[in-house]
Amino acid sequence: MVPVLIMEGSYNYYAGNNSADHQHPSRLFHFSKAVQHEAAGMLSPLKNTMDKNGAAAIVDGLNNLENNGEDINEDNNRNQQVLDGNPGNDSEEDEPASPLVRGVNKLPLSRTPSLIGASRGHVQCDVPVDEERFSYWNSPQGDRDQAFQSPFRPDDADTKDYYITFQPDRGGWNNIRMSMEILFVMAAATGRTLVLPPKVPLYLLGHGKEGARGFGDFFPLHNPELLKKIKIISMKEFIEKEAPKWDGLSKDELERLIRVSELCLHKEKDDLDCEFLHEQLRNRGFQPDIKPPDNCYIFDEDFLKQSKLDKSSLNAEQPTPQLSDELQLEVDRFCGPHRKPVFYDKNLQAVPFIHWDAGCDSVTLKDTKHCFRLLQHFYTFMYFSDPKIDNYYKRFVRDFLHYNDDVNCAAWKVIQAVQKDADELNVPWSTWHVRRGDLQYKKVKISAEEWYENTKEVWSPGELLYIATDERNKKFFDPVKAKNHPVRFLDDYWEIAGMDKLDKSYIGMVDTIVASHGRAFAGTWFSTFTGYINRLRGYLGKSMKDSWYSYLPRKDVMREFAYPDGNYVAREWHIGWVAIDADEHIDFEQGVAATDIHDEKAKLLQQLPVKKKADDKPIKYDVRPMIHTSQINLMTRRDCHNCNFNFLTRFPCFWYVEN
Repeated sequence: MVPVLIMEGSYNYYAGNNSADHQHPSRLFHFSKAVQHEAAGMLSPLKNTMDKNGAAAIVDGLNNLENNGEDINEDNNRNQQVLDGNPGNDSEEDEPASPLVRGVNKLPLSRTPSLIGASRGHVQCDVPVDEERFSYWNSPQGDRDQAFQSPFRPDDADTKDYYITFQPDRGGWNNIRMSMEILFVMAAATGRTLVLPPKVPLYLLGHGKEGARGFGDFFPLHNPELLKKIKIISMKEFIEKEAPKWDGLSKDELERLIRVSELCLHKEKDDLDCEFLHEQLRNRGFQPDIKPPDNCYIFDEDFLKQSKLDKSSLNAEQPTPQLSDELQLEVDRFCGPHRKPVFYDKNLQAVPFIHWDAGCDSVTLKDTKHCFRLLQHFYTFMYFSDPKIDNYYKRFVRDFLHYNDDVNCAAWKVIQAVQKDADELNVPWSTWHVRRGDLQYKKVKISAEEWYENTKEVWSPGELLYIATDERNKKFFDPVKAKNHPVRFLDDYWEIAGMDKLDKSYIGMVDTIVASHGRAFAGTWFSTFTGYINRLRGYLGKSMKDSWYSYLPRKDVMREFAYPDGNYVAREWHIGWVAIDADEHIDFEQGVAATDIHDEKAKLLQQLPVKKKADDKPIKYDVRPMIHTSQINLMTRRDCHNCNFNFLTRFPCFWYVEN
């Protein structure tokens, strides 16, 4: 009965313990791949019998298992390779990989054509930087990426102005960054001019006029290569060009708008109140009815071409689109059971001025219909059905939206100093991110003793631990030192990094980069700061087998591949960096590199038996992804009406119906 126990255990783990989780197609997809991995080599003797006689034949075939498990160890050996980013294709072992591969570790050059012509990013610094080790981004990008043109741009985008303005998120820095990434991708993909918000005091990064900052203070937005991909202007440029055309705007209001467009404050009744600007933008611009908690945003070139322009109902309820079986499968998997897909169509393409009310400030929160917060990862909210385009925009974010030279230079100096300390002690070094401060999730704010106890087996004896933290009382970590671990903080390298000369808002960004370079890493569950550290580790090509959480119920979630679902924001997901230099979607499921799900479906169709109806006409098969909990019954053939659950072959979780 071993296979039954394996499947039940795998199902309980991957499908979750509540009904909502059970219904998620990605969990069931993962379940089928777990069955595939754990049963590979064991159940093959049963397949022919199963095909003929049904599930009951399992019992008759169990006696043959002992001598048919030779391939299990080979599959298990591949598990570590795959989680490190290597699909383990033996036929490609001798084919060289590009020296630029990181999150795509070991994929051959023939499968990473986007890297042809690319070079590692350069860091301008007053000390030499080992860019092979440090820089995770490409600059320049590969030849093909440099020539890429989005198929979602309006035909007249070069001669007509299409804008997108937005309010920054009002949360912490990494929430702000996540929202910004979505809007950059959205603008680049749709051919819109991105209007940067005015400088504003950002939560926990500054106060008053002196503490106001803009995105250009953190990212190299004047990069000429970036500006070939997306047109970026300041809010002041936008207001000076467009606001004089607005009806009902007095001269005094226009002059005030120009002042607020340079710098604004979240301060009611102040002349520089941000809400004065935001109200004008909301009233003049168009807000698509798309919210990440409720929707996923789908970009499909064929759907766009087939859609019809209807300016009278830009935000009207979309009719259910007639999708191909392949696209429907992808959308079901990406969006899951709780998000309704919104397709980019000609209506959205034609809107000249979109304003995204992503700030949800104190005024708009009183009326939640105005709240369109983009608290989501760009790659879990936006889906491009063509994997070449989907991976292109993942590279776009990696290669262009990295921190500026000042931040990276300081981080490199700290990394070198930590390495020197570790070398002198003859120990490795790893990193923690311990979020304390204002984190609202009390259950993950645990003591230093718990931190260490929950992760103690991860650290080598005497290993140096670099801790990125907002905990000001460093004595909090004395229990860690008592376990014979040298402990270091950014404060210990303040002078070496020249932090006194840097903008104080860079502190957390420097900590993020340093923490991404440790041998192993443990972070705080729910923290988007921790999440970004994991993404940077992924960009660098580091194994997620070495990433952990201090919160025991989520301790090892990064160590196994999981397709995004559920609480998308609480963590980062492997699909954000794995294989993004390739031209295909490569999922790493329990040590098995799954090829494109379209190909898997085609293989299944080819192997289904040829049958005929009573009138001698061939039976056609309707192959569908298994989405609903009730379909699990197909495993035991209960409530099965002319359908089979194909769980013994190397396919995603499909079932088929005879038409």
